Amino acid sequence: MAVCNTRASSVIFRRVLPSLRHPLARSGTLPLPCLPENGRQLYTPAALGLDQYTHLRTDTRARFASGVDSFKAKMREILAKNDTAMIFTEDLKNVLHLAEGNEEDMKLVRDMAIRFNKQHQGLRFGMYVFGPVVMRTYHTLGQPQEALEALNDPQLTGFFDQLISYQVAMDLLFEVGQFQQVLDTFGLVQDRRVTGVRYPKNCLTLAVAACYKMGTQESFQHLQELLQSMADYGIPLNRRLATLGAALALSVGHPHVALDLVLRSSSATHITVRSIKVMALCQLRRVEEAVLALRSITEIDLPRPARSNQGIYILREAVREVEEAVKEGGRKDQVAEFGRIQKCLEEAGAISDKGLEEVLCQPIDKFEKRVGQDRAILSASFAHPPTQPRHARRHAHPSAPRPPKRQGLLDME
Repeated sequence: MAVCNTRASSVIFRRVLPSLRHPLARSGTLPLPCLPENGRQLYTPAALGLDQYTHLRTDTRARFASGVDSFKAKMREILAKNDTAMIFTEDLKNVLHLAEGNEEDMKLVRDMAIRFNKQHQGLRFGMYVFGPVVMRTYHTLGQPQEALEALNDPQLTGFFDQLISYQVAMDLLFEVGQFQQVLDTFGLVQDRRVTGVRYPKNCLTLAVAACYKMGTQESFQHLQELLQSMADYGIPLNRRLATLGAALALSVGHPHVALDLVLRSSSATHITVRSIKVMALCQLRRVEEAVLALRSITEIDLPRPARSNQGIYILREAVREVEEAVKEGGRKDQVAEFGRIQKCLEEAGAISDKGLEEVLCQPIDKFEKRVGQDRAILSASFAHPPTQPRHARRHAHPSAPRPPKRQGLLDME
């Protein structure tokens, strides 16, 4: 197995792409970015804990009523008067839930976090974890620059030692379109080995999605280096990573790489996997295979029109690309066959009008464990004694001795 230089693999994510440099970057005065109206999160608010944070903000503001400003003034006074004044957990909680997106409040949040981190150095066990809450504050208030500065502040070393803190920050940067900064932050995660994980799933997904959104040859090269590094360490490639990487490969003119990535996915029938496969085949001039892939959908037990929303199998842009390739080929039999296939798919409602990017970047929701799942497994393992398999009991002779029953507590009385 090839040995990968971890530091080298993380450095590739901190390169600043020329196409993304801000004109004021050289002067060192970057303007505070604003959230774009069409900004898209890669994770839902529930997955990031933003929904609960927003609820707590509402409750805290209602509890303080008209005393919000006086409370903030009191906190600033404590920080200014005494360098050793203690910052209590509840005070920092309240500030984080009352803060607004102005410069004064952002300074108060940072100063209190620094003081709290300093006074609790070496006392991590049992301490309230504020890192994720601070990042949720920045995310809710749309403060990506504050989030970046906090993560890189040496006075906050150890404060953000939670993967969710980096995930929330990266999602905010992704939402405002600062894709290079998403990769920079992923480089921090790898360098700092947060929680000892080399390739944390959620942060990795955001990094690959940022490469896809960049859509440049350089970002494609970075993605290839990352995928190779993952392969060297035996990290599996899930569907979301495979399709994001394949879509980037398609957009920069590498359909053979796109096809290889989707063929490695175990979710061969997923709409994104199937659509990218068809589009890659068309770009590789393997039109007959693309038509065959579409025809295989019609051989599925397609739903009736009344249930068409439950049977979306292919994207319209993929079907359109096959249509153009078939017409360009000029084979009458192939044109006729494609027409029949397209009609069948249309009648079954199996074609989605969503764009590839919309489906790829659909927000990832919070994973909910089924209620009682572990309890059912646990009770099943203790409630019944081990018995023979059903097929063995079915063919056993009636007079055959049964396995002894395990003695229970009631039998011991």
